Amino acid sequence: ARSIKAGAIDFISKRSAGVPGMAKVIRSYIAGLGKRQDDEALGREIAARVGAVAASRSMIDVFTAVAKAHRNGQMPVLITGETGVGKDVIAAAVALRPDSKRLVSVDCGAISETLADSELFGHVRGAFTGADSTKEGKFQVAHNGDLFLDEIGNLKRGIQDKLLRALQEQRFTPVGSNREIEVNVRIIAATNRNLEEMITKNEFREDL
Repeated sequence: ARSIKAGAIDFISKRSAGVPGMAKVIRSYIAGLGKRQDDEALGREIAARVGAVAASRSMIDVFTAVAKAHRNGQMPVLITGETGVGKDVIAAAVALRPDSKRLVSVDCGAISETLADSELFGHVRGAFTGADSTKEGKFQVAHNGDLFLDEIGNLKRGIQDKLLRALQEQRFTPVGSNREIEVNVRIIAATNRNLEEMITKNEFREDL
């Protein structure tokens, strides 16, 4: 266990069947190496498509991770980093997966707590003062695509609860409506905040 944590790819116990056990490990390593090389090549191609350069080892690793996200089209993605490092570019790269119809972005730091519910899930006419018409939320607009929640750490706990339910069930109820809407949405989230620290302060839901 300590070897794996330190970076070992696999191991052979003393009770393994000698050469057959070693052969199995080698075959597994070669297969993994080939997949890694494939992901690196795809990552460089994706980087070029969004105008980035995957030249340094760190950037190659970033876009290799993006390539893995392409292979797992329903896997949620969290992008962390300081303001200005290009988290939106990485989000756009992730959303280039072949089975995504669109990328819809929400700046969680720019919407008020009172409007966040309507912004994400929409509302029906007359749901509240000023709701003169029915409005689709970002979740509905992003159906069969990717929803980019930029600066997700700025969402208040109340909307975090509703967001978690929508993610778990892939359905939601617009403000003022009694009808649930089903969606197929992959979430790409980004933040410049320390979510683990926010969790310890009860500012961010650990399960979210």
